[in-house]
Formats: sequence, C-alpha cells, structure tokens
Amino acid sequence: MQQFPELEKKYKDKDLVVFNFSFDVGHEEWKSMSEQLQLKSINTSNLKNMSRSKTAFNYGVESIPSGFIISPEGKIIKHINFDDNLFEEVKKLIK
Repeated sequence: MQQFPELEKKYKDKDLVVFNFSFDVGHEEWKSMSEQLQLKSINTSNLKNMSRSKTAFNYGVESIPSGFIISPEGKIIKHINFDDNLFEEVKKLIK
C-alpha cells in the first residue's frame, strides 16, 4: 500500500485507478493507517479480519499486501502478491 500514492502520481495521466481494500478490523485503525499512507484513491474496508472476510475468500487473498490488476472491462489480469514488483507489473500494461 505504501507504493500506491507514488503509483498514482506516476500514472496520473493514464487510465489507472487504484482501489484499496483494507483488512483492518477497527474503524480508527483503518482511518489512521489510510491517513498515514496518504491514500487518495478509493479506499474501503468491511472492517473484518482477513480470515473472516468473504472478500478475501472470494478473491483468493491469502496474505497482505495483495492486489490485482483489473482491465477497464473488469477482468482480473494479474493477482499481485507481496513479493511481486507492482511497478514492473503495471509498466508492462500501461505504455
């Protein structure tokens, strides 16, 4: 998540939307972390621990951070895990 503000800035003139989904369980914890990371993008949470979240289960999220590259049509192109280079994966898709 720390990379998202930089990613948004780098690709601000491209067709890139960053959507954050947090697994923080407390509203204040989620809000505080969002402010600390300076997240300006869409940022939401169901305030449920990852192990209790249907969202995590439905999308196969087993560790965090985890993310997805989704096409403008809504198709998941790539599941990004914590050991993937997010910038390199986005660079491959956005010219």
